[in-house]
Amino acid sequence: MNIYAGKSIALATLHHKERVIAPLFRRHLGAEIVISAVDTDSLGTFSGEIERTGQPKDVAIAKARLGMSALGSSRGLATEGSFGPNPQIPFLSIHHELLVFIDLERGIEVVEQQLFPRSIYDSIEVATMLEAEEFLIRNRIGRYGMIVQALSPLAAIPEKGITTLLELEKAIKKIKQRSGEGRVRILTDMRAHFNPLRMWRIRTLTRALVNRLKQSCPKCAAPGWGITSYQSGLPCQQCGAATAATRYLVSSCSACDFKQQQPRLDGKKTAGAEQCSFCNP
Repeated sequence: MNIYAGKSIALATLHHKERVIAPLFRRHLGAEIVISAVDTDSLGTFSGEIERTGQPKDVAIAKARLGMSALGSSRGLATEGSFGPNPQIPFLSIHHELLVFIDLERGIEVVEQQLFPRSIYDSIEVATMLEAEEFLIRNRIGRYGMIVQALSPLAAIPEKGITTLLELEKAIKKIKQRSGEGRVRILTDMRAHFNPLRMWRIRTLTRALVNRLKQSCPKCAAPGWGITSYQSGLPCQQCGAATAATRYLVSSCSACDFKQQQPRLDGKKTAGAEQCSFCNP
């Protein structure tokens, strides 16, 4: 039986993330997720009216601790998502999602994170609904929520969670009236309960996290053992020089300093010459 069987874990969320997190914790660990509806928006909003301060990991830890404190729990969970233009393909967006688990009794913080090269993340400035037609089709309004805000985010309280054209039309009029501006900004709503792709990715991270919580450190037996980083240096197949490609996976403990290297899971021993700075400068 897992050490978390029958235990409760506080999840700090206002955005229904328990829909994908709770079933996996129950099925794989026997643990129960308890929602802690603390004001996670106080640590930053996607629409910018409250600026996020600190790194995503720090914000996720702060969220988890807020939820734990509110429920008097020694165990907690929280997520934090970040979005922006893909540096390699500027017309695509990139999504970084992070999930943190804290256990005060065992003194551990287990972090799972992943970078996704695509996301439903977009915005447009318009004066009328007609100008937004292509944007709304591309970003699947109805399945994905929208936000309408003033061009200066602090000029008016934004309208969020918009899923119909009628709601959007009303929101545009409201923001224009509140801000006194002739144009507004429409954004995809990146909160998990209005963004199915993000919710699905949180589920992916949750699966990885529960798998780690089932693994114990070979040295101190603390839960949370798993892959935490990658070491580059895979040799070039042509000249043998070290490349930036991953050579080893590094597993580490969440409680002590113990680490282990292991070869790549795909068994690849060399990198192509196109990845080598000597053969392909």
